[in-house]
Amino acid sequence: MRTELALAALAVAVMLHWKPARAERIHPVVPVPAGDDDADGVPNEVEGNSDTDGDGLLDRMDPDSDGDRIPDSLEDRNGDGVVQAWETDRISADTDGDGLLDGEEDANHNGIVDPGETSPLLRDTDGDWLDDGEDQCPLVAQWPPDSHYRDGCVDRDRDGDGYMDSVDKCDTLPEDFDGRADEDGCPDDDRDGDGLDDFMEEDPANKYDSTRRCLDPDNPDTDGDHIKDGADSNACNPGFTAGGAGCDTTAGRARAGSQGLELALLVAAWLLAATMRRRIGNRGRACTSPRRTSASPSKWGSARPPLERNHARESRIS
Repeated sequence: MRTELALAALAVAVMLHWKPARAERIHPVVPVPAGDDDADGVPNEVEGNSDTDGDGLLDRMDPDSDGDRIPDSLEDRNGDGVVQAWETDRISADTDGDGLLDGEEDANHNGIVDPGETSPLLRDTDGDWLDDGEDQCPLVAQWPPDSHYRDGCVDRDRDGDGYMDSVDKCDTLPEDFDGRADEDGCPDDDRDGDGLDDFMEEDPANKYDSTRRCLDPDNPDTDGDHIKDGADSNACNPGFTAGGAGCDTTAGRARAGSQGLELALLVAAWLLAATMRRRIGNRGRACTSPRRTSASPSKWGSARPPLERNHARESRIS
């Protein structure tokens, strides 16, 4: 019984895992006609029926099989279909694999490396260990190599501080030569403690911040308004901490004068208004004070004041 069950299980397993062999798909072989259909010097039987660049033309009908803009007749000069050491690859647009098409390196597409052209057969034309496709100066070797600015160009001093970029730790910021760590090529942070880096204050044109010109890197309060330059957005104009006319001193003085006049006029208007209110208040009190009548008591008591007695005497005489 156990043997029968085991055989049955084996039969089921075989049925589940067995797949019938599929008939092989047979591709018809398209014969390649003899000759040279595209007249590029490479026989049809060498180029075959492939379409390397995917432009819809078979290689045997396409005079530039790889689409690199260099004719097949110049890439495979002997027409044997084998890439010789002096030939570029007829079916590879970038023979040397440097990131540039053969037709980009051979700019005039004549199959010759002319002056001003990189070689489509050399990955690194100038030999500075940087591929032509990444090298910004592919015809001039960068030496010594710049470890922190690797562009393939000859060492230079972009910030003009006398330190070449290969040794300058701040190759885009000039050294300030203030006697502190001048050998590193970096400006010291803020020697006057005003909150602005020295390099921003030492640049006359202040290309780093156009709103802060005319600043003194050794004076924390350039305009003397008791506000440090770092917090003073008008560091050339005393008294302004926001807005203003930048550091154009002529415009700043004009703005300061006009704002001073506006303040004086405002104070004068306030004083005039206060005086008018006071006068109006006094006049109102005078109009509302009670008048004395004959029945009103006075400091003279019941007797008439001297002026009234004199007036009565003059009336009797007349």
